[in-house]
Amino acid sequence: MSDAIEQQRATITRPLRIVGLATTVTKETAQQRIGALWTAAGKRGLLRPDQPAYSVYFDYEDAYASEYRVLVGRAGEHEPGDDEISLVIPPGAFETFRKRGNVVKVVGEIWHHVWAEWDGAALRVMGLEAGEG
Repeated sequence: MSDAIEQQRATITRPLRIVGLATTVTKETAQQRIGALWTAAGKRGLLRPDQPAYSVYFDYEDAYASEYRVLVGRAGEHEPGDDEISLVIPPGAFETFRKRGNVVKVVGEIWHHVWAEWDGAALRVMGLEAGEG
């Protein structure tokens, strides 16, 4: 598989509910906390090899991403367990970014790509409905 980040426009035709673990991060804590979040989601059994995993960034404090929340989980209609939340992604067109490898390294590379290289700034913001578990 290529070392490049795979970028693709995806269209969601009906609401997509993501259930998983979330944390609040800042630019300074993002890499460590998001890596730990992926590890915790895997240990909890939220990540399965036969299902896509999702990482959703939301609740941005400001346009500079000073503080925001990150959810790591999978699509499903199951109820969130202890310390889990669910987000509903509304129907629409979204840009997706994929890369295989060490999750901590890959998340940092994709984050940098989205904020420093990608020219789709207008698509970064979307409305989500969050529900605590």
